[in-house]
Formats: sequence, C-alpha cells, structure tokens
Amino acid sequence: MWVIQNPNNNIAVGVSSIIDANIYFASWGAFLCSMLLCGKIGQEIYGFDIAGRVSPLVKTRAGKWYMMLFSSALVLMASVRAFLAESCDADSMSMAPKCNQTKLAIATGVVGTIFAGSVTGVTLKSGSLKLIYEWNAALVMVAISCFAMAYVTAGEGPGSSVGNLYFATWVTFVLSILILTSCHMELIANREQANAAAAAADGNEPEPDELELQEQPSSPQREEPPEIEDL
Repeated sequence: MWVIQNPNNNIAVGVSSIIDANIYFASWGAFLCSMLLCGKIGQEIYGFDIAGRVSPLVKTRAGKWYMMLFSSALVLMASVRAFLAESCDADSMSMAPKCNQTKLAIATGVVGTIFAGSVTGVTLKSGSLKLIYEWNAALVMVAISCFAMAYVTAGEGPGSSVGNLYFATWVTFVLSILILTSCHMELIANREQANAAAAAADGNEPEPDELELQEQPSSPQREEPPEIEDL
C-alpha cells in the first residue's frame, strides 16, 4: 500500500487523481481482505473474535472516534505526499491557490489526528470522556471539516479528484457530523432528566387529568325478574 499509493511512483495515483483505477481499488481490496483473514486465523488459533468485538464498537461513539483517527491520519499522509510531490513554485501549484489548499488539508489531518487520538486515548485509559469536552472536540472537527470540504475537495484543490484524500476528507466530515449529533442528543437527554429530577424534588409534579379525578358513575344493576312459583 505504501508503494502503490505513493503519488511519486505513479502506479495507482498521481498527485491529485487516480492513474489506474483497477490497481487503486484492487490494492485497497487486498489490504482489507488481508485484515479480515488475519482476524479469522487469529480467531481459530487463539479464540479471540476480533470481528465480533469490532462490529458493535463501530456503532458506538467511541468507535466513530477510532474511525476518525484512521481517516484523519489518511488525510494527513495523502496531503503531505501531495505537498512534497510538487513544490509551491511549480506551475500547477502557483497558477491556482493549490498550495494553500494543500496546507489546509495538512492542518485538517493534524488537528483531526490530535483530537481523535486524544479522545480515544482518554477513553481507553479512563473508560469515558466528559461529554461537554467531547462535544467541543466534535464541534471543532465539524468546522474544520467544512472548510476542508469547501477548499480541498472543490475546484482545483488537491482532493478534487477521486483518490485517498477525497475519500478520507469526506469520511472525516461525515464522522464529525455523526459524533456531534450523538453528543447533542445526549446533552438534551441529560438536560431533560435533570429538569424532571428537579421538578420531582420541588414537588411540582404535573397534576393528573381532571377527567381522571371525576368519579365515573357506576352502571345500574339489572334487576332480576321475580321468580314465578310453580302452580
């Protein structure tokens, strides 16, 4: 992957676009298949179900931070390779604001890697991170990812063509939105629970419906007909 995905080698990708789509997608497919095979073989030898443990984790917010760490690192590597492949004095970089756009992509990868790495590190060490800190980190990532989407993957940006930088920038943007939404929903739920607990402590519980207080009339008993004596 390091050799094939290097734009300096011109095997699968160039500086900002895919040269050979077959090699590009086949190399990624082989990489993913090798990871799956390692997991299956490890499960058979050691009895450790990696896929079974990873699948539920991906659905959680911590799993999304793990994926953002990987996507941000990929943004950083792809943008650094694009920056080193062509200097800012080159015609392709000087004719358009491509040099500054590449620097923005590098900054996005650095900030995303630091934030996602910090959150995952604290989560692994202490088990959880304070929700407000996680919400602020996700908010910063959303803001930076919006700028990256607007300037890196649009126009003449280094990630405008389909490639590693394009996919990684999009994945980072989507993950930041999902994490921010999850944190916001949890904050609202915690606030509602706190308000309900405060109202119960003050004795201001909502009164029952007036209709429930009204005594329902009992249904009249049906009189039995008098028994007729046998003649």
